[in-house]
Amino acid sequence: MSTELEELADIQVERARLDAREATLMLRFQDRRRREADRHADPRVRDLEVSFAADEIGVVTHQPPRTVQVRLAEARRVRAKLPQTWAAHVGGRIDGLRVHVIASATAKLTTTENLIHLDAIIGDYAATHTTAQLKAKLSRFIARWETTDAAVKEERSKRSVWVNHQDDGM
Repeated sequence: MSTELEELADIQVERARLDAREATLMLRFQDRRRREADRHADPRVRDLEVSFAADEIGVVTHQPPRTVQVRLAEARRVRAKLPQTWAAHVGGRIDGLRVHVIASATAKLTTTENLIHLDAIIGDYAATHTTAQLKAKLSRFIARWETTDAAVKEERSKRSVWVNHQDDGM
């Protein structure tokens, strides 16, 4: 491999490590805000204070609070439910986009066994394949291993039909 390609590969690894470091710091900040909010007796005040964490992170990262909330939820899900995959992210083998795709698929899984099985295979796959290939692999995994109707119902919920009556019987 040429030196330029090696340097590009090194930059990609470093970028993925920075994605993971950013996600880790965001989670740590949110956790600290949760601990601070726990001192309030009123649960509404606690929830409000915790929700401000996304606003504060958004100001620093120049991202909308909703985007920050989604990133926090996805990072927390992957870190908690897919430890091998999270380790691959921290190690720079999987970037933030792939973590997002994996986290979205993880939300469709209903059993711990499926999460463990996915964690065992998806880190290495995500590190060596394109995002489109990863999405296809995750779709196949869900279709094959998720035996409940939850995934089917979710896919059906995305479908819809509209009838729009126009002038002249159109």
